[in-house]
Amino acid sequence: MIRLSYAIWLGAAAVAATVLFQVKDRVQDMEGQLLTVQRGIQSDREAIHVLKAEWSYLNRPGQIEDLARRHLGFERHRLTVLGMGGLLLDIGNVRIPRTIGMKEGPLTDDEHQMMRMHVEYGVEIVKKSSAFGDEVIDMVRYHHERYDGSGYPNGLRGTDIPVYGRIAGVIDCYDAIISRKPYRGPKCAYDAIRELNQLSGKTFQPEVVEQFVQALGMFPTGSLVELNTGEVAIVIEQNRERRLRPNLLMILDENKQPAGSNRILALSKVPATGDSRKARWVVGGYDAGTFDIDPKDYFFGLKGAA
Repeated sequence: MIRLSYAIWLGAAAVAATVLFQVKDRVQDMEGQLLTVQRGIQSDREAIHVLKAEWSYLNRPGQIEDLARRHLGFERHRLTVLGMGGLLLDIGNVRIPRTIGMKEGPLTDDEHQMMRMHVEYGVEIVKKSSAFGDEVIDMVRYHHERYDGSGYPNGLRGTDIPVYGRIAGVIDCYDAIISRKPYRGPKCAYDAIRELNQLSGKTFQPEVVEQFVQALGMFPTGSLVELNTGEVAIVIEQNRERRLRPNLLMILDENKQPAGSNRILALSKVPATGDSRKARWVVGGYDAGTFDIDPKDYFFGLKGAA
């Protein structure tokens, strides 16, 4: 089924306030296009319902916009195209039987083939609207193609995959890793980035993965991390020069008890190695919701202000 968690980045990956601010000025333009989409796919009532839910979630378009604008150098008029394409990637899943889409156990070969049909269904749905050009259709059609030719539906490889499809594939994979599935819980953003790095040069074009990681940071804004001391913190700001040394909001102490003042720690200001009591570095990440911590509460000032 459509992933409503892309809580863009954020719900299942904890929505980073910085991303919301980056896409804020594009929302009104895209809302108008969304209405056009709805008129174009009136026969797919469930698709419209799911699309509205996806829209309320804003994570995907924000990720794509940040990647495209600041890291791939796309012109501003292309950003709405990328954002809408991100919302529509899996719209075809509304035609997949729930008994398959929500199945908790392994899929049979026939069920796998049915799941793959969501790409074709998605293209059919999107084509019903005159609001989209070839770029959006490319994102829907090619987001499961892979750089090494192992993807579907056409087994394209390398630059035979349109650039919008290559970008969409990376983002769709990241989303799948951090989203809850019927057969497993979501993985944390830190593990998702590590997995993408392992797939770089094989499943995905290295340059696209590199720029995507640059856009998010090794520890994406909003993610929950643990330090070498056992302390737990939320990543609140990226360090563009030192990717492994972001700014953190300290939440729990080494005993996993509330830290009190929720001080901000700039990892770039303390030793990254050694035996110094001040040395701090990230050793791993946690899924959103671990320790009953919701990063959104801290971003929007509902809990201890920093």
